[in-house]
Amino acid sequence: MCGIVGYIDRSGSVGPIGPTMLGMLDALGRRGPDSAGVAAYNPRGSSVRLRIKLGDQEAPEGRADAVISQAATCADILQSSVTGSYLRIEASFDGNPAEMERTLEAVHPEIEVVSMGHSLEIVKQVDSPANLDATYGVREFTGTHAIGHTRLSTESKVDLSHSQPFWAHGTLDIAVVHNGHITNYHKLRRQYEMRGIRFYTENDSEIIGIYLKERM
Repeated sequence: MCGIVGYIDRSGSVGPIGPTMLGMLDALGRRGPDSAGVAAYNPRGSSVRLRIKLGDQEAPEGRADAVISQAATCADILQSSVTGSYLRIEASFDGNPAEMERTLEAVHPEIEVVSMGHSLEIVKQVDSPANLDATYGVREFTGTHAIGHTRLSTESKVDLSHSQPFWAHGTLDIAVVHNGHITNYHKLRRQYEMRGIRFYTENDSEIIGIYLKERM
């Protein structure tokens, strides 16, 4: 079992979405005790915001600086910060998101761009929603809408990358949460891999974002 939550302010205005998301995630915590995550949408200007996993545990020394230096080769860095396993970058960027992703992930094999968008930001973490809030301050999140997930692993391993939501890699502002089984996953994955598309996990839900990206 996993738990899925979603919230949208029907007025379209930016407001406090964090408390509502945490309340719902806490209620579903027993359905998914392995990990929890939130994808929040908050439109704030034209800059691009990135969340980058530096490692599965705390950020290794020097790795954030290496990623920031790499990012500066293709974007103007407006601000950056490190919290837990994540480097957060806000940048002025109008290039190809997939190329920027490849540039940053070339720094080290453990690095993964977890989200990228003008509005989207994803935070996710192994363990309970309470720990997610303690590390990333989800209760203070504001925005227009959000989706969230609590995970119980049934097939793939438990780590940050396998946690949901999943970003549709290489495409701005698309995130997915899913509970269920994709019956043709292995067939689709083979087809995508033959075309050079990279997969970050063994979780079948990851393929939804890739499929949506192509269909759009």
